[in-house]
Amino acid sequence: MKPKYLTIIYIITQVCFGQVSYPGMSAWFHPQSLAMAGGGRSINVMESDRFNPAAIKTNKRIFSISMITYPGDITAESASLQLPKNSNTVSINLRHLGYGIFEGRDVNNQSTGNYTSSDTWLSASSTWSDTNKIYSLGVNSGLFVSNLDNVQAVILTMGFGVLLHLPNDFGNISLSIQNGGISLDKYTEAESKPPIYVSIGGSRKLAYLPLELAVDAVYYPGDKSTRIHLGGVVILPYHFQLRFGTTSMKLNQKTSYSIGRDMLSDTGFGLSYSYEEYAFDIGMYMFGTGGWASGLGFGIKF
Repeated sequence: MKPKYLTIIYIITQVCFGQVSYPGMSAWFHPQSLAMAGGGRSINVMESDRFNPAAIKTNKRIFSISMITYPGDITAESASLQLPKNSNTVSINLRHLGYGIFEGRDVNNQSTGNYTSSDTWLSASSTWSDTNKIYSLGVNSGLFVSNLDNVQAVILTMGFGVLLHLPNDFGNISLSIQNGGISLDKYTEAESKPPIYVSIGGSRKLAYLPLELAVDAVYYPGDKSTRIHLGGVVILPYHFQLRFGTTSMKLNQKTSYSIGRDMLSDTGFGLSYSYEEYAFDIGMYMFGTGGWASGLGFGIKF
């Protein structure tokens, strides 16, 4: 049996028995993801390699870097390289999430010195399309290393995605299973699995507006919850794009502190600019508690 089919079978079994852990695998590492609140999984974005690798589409080599700052001095950085060849595109990505510096305490509340916590994720994905451009397939795999002081957990990650291209440019339909994996090393002997999820959605460019809308439903079997994502990309003059997004988590982030804050909670927006071989991105996302996450990204085609 071919390796890609073994991968798919393994991920499906993980869907049935997976449990939630390793939250760093669910973080956003690029401002485009912030701006769309993690949505747009049937649209080609800079984090398509981990949302749905089948959505990756480029005819030139692209190198990009990004940085995001979260509340609490948490920072996320990423570097990505996309290499197209005929109907296939290979993407290589390095992501790092730093949780900051903490003061250690023993059982007697005595200081034991400072320690750090971080996640590092090295991954690669491959995307290919059929000759009639009816569908695209994508797979990814990587090594996720989570460090907590002097102990670490290591996960071999894997995922699979399909993107169907509807006739007459009617839109796209996306199906993706991500964050499956095999535990190679653990913090403790307690059983823990990566936060696998299944997403299905679609996108469509509106006929009379410079707007592409996307809707995604993401199911997390670990905690048996479903999250709905709504996002879009508006094409503006002079090579600009406006991105926005929100999710059904908005209903759970209401604070009753102010109407304006409740309206903006769980909402992202951002601006992209591209000219010739250069691309710049900024993105912001507001949490219901009033905290903001913001990010910058830069890309170059060569």
